Amino acid sequence: MLILSEHAIDKLREKGITGMEAWDPIAATYNSQEPPPYFLVRICGTITLDYKRMGLKKKKVCNACGSFEWNRQRLSPLFLDESTWDGSDLCRVSDIPGYLICTEHFVNTVKEQGLTGFCFRAL
Repeated sequence: MLILSEHAIDKLREKGITGMEAWDPIAATYNSQEPPPYFLVRICGTITLDYKRMGLKKKKVCNACGSFEWNRQRLSPLFLDESTWDGSDLCRVSDIPGYLICTEHFVNTVKEQGLTGFCFRAL
């Protein structure tokens, strides 16, 4: 999930950014003043790792909860399986909990709109 300002959400939606939904307002205080509206945004786009290119295999898979271990500890470099991408600008890498990726369109939109608080690394 991401925490975004109402301003950022409006700018991203205006530019057609996909893969985010269900924003819920969050309560916050800012120097004892009324803070600008911020929202918890759920990332709904998906993609998976390219196991073959990465030489990865799941092992010790739990049938009850789905947890597993990888056949090795180091996952980098990461390769994504483009055939599993749903086309969204914001995606969760379903194989790595909490790992989010975005398209160049998203990065360019953030920069063009002067949005702050984002940090990007090339994949």
